[in-house]
Amino acid sequence: MGAPEVSAQTAQSAEAEEKKDRRGLLWWLLFLALLAIGVLYFLSQFAEIPDVVGMSRDEAIETIEDAGFEVGDITEVESAEVGPGEVDAQSPDAGRRLLKGTRIDLDVAGGAGGATSDDDGDRDSSGYKDAAYDTGDDGDADTDSWSTGSGGGSVGGPYVPSVQNTLEADALATLRSAGYQPHIGGYGPATAGVLEGYVYFQDPAPGTPLPLGSAVELWVSTGAPDEGFPYPRPTD
Repeated sequence: MGAPEVSAQTAQSAEAEEKKDRRGLLWWLLFLALLAIGVLYFLSQFAEIPDVVGMSRDEAIETIEDAGFEVGDITEVESAEVGPGEVDAQSPDAGRRLLKGTRIDLDVAGGAGGATSDDDGDRDSSGYKDAAYDTGDDGDADTDSWSTGSGGGSVGGPYVPSVQNTLEADALATLRSAGYQPHIGGYGPATAGVLEGYVYFQDPAPGTPLPLGSAVELWVSTGAPDEGFPYPRPTD
């Protein structure tokens, strides 16, 4: 009877050892899976910096933010490589893989005497000499009389952003963020069929060079049917 008992004990011991080995293997597989998840998560926090040189200022900002990065300092510079309002250079350069949330600085082409930005990224409009506009008796800006000094020439930047077909609140916020003073010029039916509450006309027009702090007037759609009603404009 001794031999069978020894054989049974040996089999039980081998089975216990096998279960122990399987548990150890499962723990190792779990560890490797968690390690792989951690590596993948870490890698997902990095992204390739997009190339925004040559894009418009607004398009570059949108592209950078869509890629997971933040827009840093925006400096207006003179450039012969790109048109006014387009990105002339970026830092860091495109193609590098960096941690999402990294700030991307931009150089944007302006015009002669255009605004620049100081060290903290705020725009400095001191480059505009004698920039002025007239106001009527009600204090509203007369946008037909923008001038730069006694010569009355056109301003060389920065440029009024487009807020047409944008919700009224968003349009106001965009213009204030760009350094302008938005005003609602009126409400009425939009000949282009713009939805109620959306801007369908702005003055000055998008892309117009205009000193920071200047007024920009907006007209907002009431959603009324299009019956050939002209854009509402201030009358003399």
